[in-house]
Amino acid sequence: MKRNRTQVTHRRAGTAMIVAVVCLTLLAAITVSLVRLAVASQHQVEREGWRLQSAWLAESALNRAIARIDRGENWDSDEWTPTGIGPVNSSGRTTTTLAPDPDNESHWTITVVADFPDHPTDRVRTTRSRTVSRTNNGNETAEDSE
Repeated sequence: MKRNRTQVTHRRAGTAMIVAVVCLTLLAAITVSLVRLAVASQHQVEREGWRLQSAWLAESALNRAIARIDRGENWDSDEWTPTGIGPVNSSGRTTTTLAPDPDNESHWTITVVADFPDHPTDRVRTTRSRTVSRTNNGNETAEDSE
C-alpha cells in the first residue's frame, strides 16, 4: 500500500498546525504571566508610596496637635483632611485624640490615626502615639511610641 503524496503532505501540514497552536498557547500564557507580574509590581510600588505618605501625614498631625497644645487650645479630638497630596492630588484623613495619661496626671497622650488615600477600604492606615508633659512653661515631649 503506497500512500500518495497528498496524504503525506496533509499529515505534515496537520502536525505543523498542532505545533503552531501549542507554541502560540505557550506564548500567550507567558505573556499573560508577564503582564500580571508587571501589574503586581506597579501595585506594590503604589502601596509603598501610600505607606510613606500615610506615615508623613501621621507625623504632621502629631506636630499640629503639639502646636495646638503649645497655644493653650482646649480640645480632645480633631479631624484633619488635607487635599492635594502627592503627584495625583489625593486627599488624606487624620483623626487625632488627646487623652489624659491614666498613670500620670501631668501627661497627655496624643494618638493619631492617618489614612492615605482617604478611601473607605483601599488605603494605608498608620497609627502614631506620643506622650507629652504639660508644664507651666509649655510642653515637652516625654516619649515617643509607634
